[in-house]
Amino acid sequence: YRPPGSVHAIDDILAHLDAWHAELLAVAQGAPYRTVPERGQWPGRRGRGEEAWLRLRESIFEHGRQLVDVVAQLDAAALERRIEGRDDSMLELLHGFAQHTAYHLGQIALLKRLTTVAGV
Repeated sequence: YRPPGSVHAIDDILAHLDAWHAELLAVAQGAPYRTVPERGQWPGRRGRGEEAWLRLRESIFEHGRQLVDVVAQLDAAALERRIEGRDDSMLELLHGFAQHTAYHLGQIALLKRLTTVAGV
């Protein structure tokens, strides 16, 4: 559902978050930071329908699980490590990512509520 005047639907936002989950996972594992995820800032869902939705949902959960596992293994030195090309540490990057995710989850909650109110 995309309300009138809205730029992104719920699946667009989830694909965006999934791309950033994958990107942050790569950085936490030592890859260089990119200002735009490998799959793009707003990659969109790959396909339509229930099967594409399930793939997107599984992808974001899997990237999230992997990210939690990798971050749990980081020691203090790794968390304090400055990110090349940025002015912040891995810990600060993780905090920013949490805030970014919370922001978009708020958008999703509002869109979901609009769908209920609109009867879609």
